[in-house]
Amino acid sequence: MSKYKNSIQILSDTNNPLFNEREVGLVQSSFAIELLTLNCIKNGDVVYLETLIEKHLAEGVVMGRLSHNELRQIQYWAICSIATATHYSVLGGFDETLAANLSDVYIIKIDSMKKTDEVMDSFVEFIRVLTKKVQKSNHQRNYPYVIRSCLNYITVNLHSKITLLELATRANLSYDYLSTLFKKVVGVSIKDYILTQKLQESKLLLMEGYSISQTAYQFAFCSESHFIASFKKAFNKTPKQFLKSSGV
Repeated sequence: MSKYKNSIQILSDTNNPLFNEREVGLVQSSFAIELLTLNCIKNGDVVYLETLIEKHLAEGVVMGRLSHNELRQIQYWAICSIATATHYSVLGGFDETLAANLSDVYIIKIDSMKKTDEVMDSFVEFIRVLTKKVQKSNHQRNYPYVIRSCLNYITVNLHSKITLLELATRANLSYDYLSTLFKKVVGVSIKDYILTQKLQESKLLLMEGYSISQTAYQFAFCSESHFIASFKKAFNKTPKQFLKSSGV
């Protein structure tokens, strides 16, 4: 028996849903209820999210009929909900590319699942993970669009050598103005921000088994020695020392 049996109701399969809803007095859950969760995601409110999840599951969710197949019904609903939640996370300051990639990962997982409980569990996990991501990047929601656009470009192009002139040209701003605005808004220079992001991401590649030289190449450092020196300056450890302390 599904553990969500008492938490989900699906409207009857009919060609005239409104007539049936009038007859039985049951309609889809109000968007106002859904909006509470969406705004919770947008605000990165991890604590209140748990209250809402418990509340929604206790009171129940009424879904419109999306499929004649029970599993696909829940899959379709979860995928539609993930898409909407992803958009709200971007409004909350989460990088749009990272948000889209995260949603794609969960949608693919859900598409391959064979049990409705697995789908619901994965959906709830996604909402939790997404809200935590927004919480960490929520400060960016009030950044000027041009700065958020630069941050997104940097995120997507970390494997390349990103120049300040390139960013200024894309932003259609002068080099000096963008540099001043970026430091004022973000708190560090563009050059330092790019280097920090490359070094943080390099940890992940090293732990995945990439060699130091491969990692340096992936993030477009001018040389392996430059990468090692930058890494040590940032983390007080060489890449080898980092791997040893991480048990890799």
